[in-house]
Parts: sequence; structure tokens; C-alpha cells
Amino acid sequence: MQAAQMIQQIEAAVAGELQSHNLRAILAQVARINGRQPTQRELDEVVDFVIEYINHVPLLMLAMLGAAQKLGAQSQILPLLDACEQYWFEGMDLIPDHLGLLGLMDDGYYVLCIMRAIAERNRETNGRALMGLQLTPHNQIMRGLIGEPHATILDTTVATVLTAPTLNAILGGLQFFSSPLVDRDPIWGNASVDEIVTARLGALGVV
Repeated sequence: MQAAQMIQQIEAAVAGELQSHNLRAILAQVARINGRQPTQRELDEVVDFVIEYINHVPLLMLAMLGAAQKLGAQSQILPLLDACEQYWFEGMDLIPDHLGLLGLMDDGYYVLCIMRAIAERNRETNGRALMGLQLTPHNQIMRGLIGEPHATILDTTVATVLTAPTLNAILGGLQFFSSPLVDRDPIWGNASVDEIVTARLGALGVV
């Protein structure tokens, strides 16, 4: 698994943002479109949200692998994690990665939407979700930050991936887990959606 490389890529993008402020400029533009004038501190909060959101990809993968290993089910979960890596490194890249954090927003959204859908589909099939996390509100916020037409293109691609024979085979290979592999958010813990999203992104007018 290449979670370490993902984390290094994110760290490099964060370092680049500290120099370029590309993401901050885009976020300020989004706020102006919505009739808002966020302070520098409010923009800091939104940048932090984006960083934390993107970091969920490798951290959730590591958490799922660790939990599966404890259950002796590593072989069942690895194909799913390998597929997530493929989507991150080789999947549709609407926003070029050389743009730093801006370039990782679509990758994070793409993978986390797939992970959420797979967890939900496994719940529908086996009666248990792979994750006990509620990612939908956070994905919706990221969708709004990514904006159109990119968000709709990503959604269409995710829907196509979820019907692919390869992914269906991965789902069929998942064993029945008596409880979610991950039931606590690796970054936000048990914080509410209001604490994570509303209080931090309200200044942009996207919630």
C-alpha cells in the first residue's frame, strides 16, 4: 500500500500552498461570489478543512487495513485499498496535481466518494457498513468548493466506476464484518458536522 507516498504528496502540497496561496485565493473568490468577505483567520479555517479532508484518504486506508489485519482479513480488504490507490494516482485528474492542494481536491473527493459508496453498498448487501463515518456532508462541501463543471464530471466518473466489473468483484470478495472496520474519524474524532463544517465554512457562504 502506498499510503506513505500519499501523505508525502499531501505534505508537499501543503508546503507549496504556504508559498503560493493558490487555494486561499480561490477560496476568497468563492466567498466573494457568495457575497462574503472572510477574514484571514476564516480563510485559514477553510484551508485547514481542505487539508484535513484530503488527509482522510491515506488515514482511512491505513485504519481499514489495520483493523482488517487484527481480524485476519487483510486479503479481503487489500483489493479495495489497491483500487483506491489506483484512483488516486492514476484516476481522472481534472485539476492537475502540480497545482498543489488545489490539484489534490479532486483526487480526495473522487476517492472518498468511492469509499463512501462502497461502504454503503456493503451495508446494503451484508447488513454492516465498512465504515461507521458520515462522509456525505463533507463530500458535499468539497463538491461545492471544487465547483462546476468539474464536480459533475467527477460525479459521473464515480458513478461509472461503481458499476465496473472490477469493483463489483472486489465487493463480492469482502467478507462479512460484524462491526465497521472504522467507527471513529481518524482526524475529527466524534465531532459533529456543525463543528467540522458549518462553523468553519460558513464565512464562504457554501453551507
